[in-house]
Amino acid sequence: MAHASFQIFNFVRSNPILKETVKKNKKIFLILFVIFMLIMCWIGYDISQRTTFPGSKGNLKERISTGDEK
Repeated sequence: MAHASFQIFNFVRSNPILKETVKKNKKIFLILFVIFMLIMCWIGYDISQRTTFPGSKGNLKERISTGDEK
C-alpha cells in the first residue's frame, strides 16, 4: 500500500497541473483553518468575558454555606 501512495505522490509531483491544484487546495485549507481558529478564539474570549470565577463574587460565604445557619 505504501508503494502505491508513493507512486501517486510522484505522479502529482511530476504533473504541473496537479501540482498547482494541490497547492491551491493547501491554500484553501489553510485559509479555512485560520478562519475556524479565529472564530473558536473569539467564542472562547466571549464566553470568558461573560463568566466570572465563583470565588471572586462577594456573597461567597452565603453560597458555600449549607443553609443550616438560617
